[in-house]
Amino acid sequence: MEEPDREPDREPVREPVREPVREPVQEPAREPDRRVTTLELFFDLVFVFTLTQLTVLLA
Repeated sequence: MEEPDREPDREPVREPVREPVREPVQEPAREPDRRVTTLELFFDLVFVFTLTQLTVLLA
């Protein structure tokens, strides 16, 4: 028996990889505009000054 003419072996057709469906990300609720008070700035300044004095003391 003769074998019928066969086409050369080909790679199987691969379907594209599908990414999972992602739910839309909700943005966090926006906070009302907040301003920094003078007192907060003063305490920040005191904190930085204290850190610099401590580093000089420990160095």
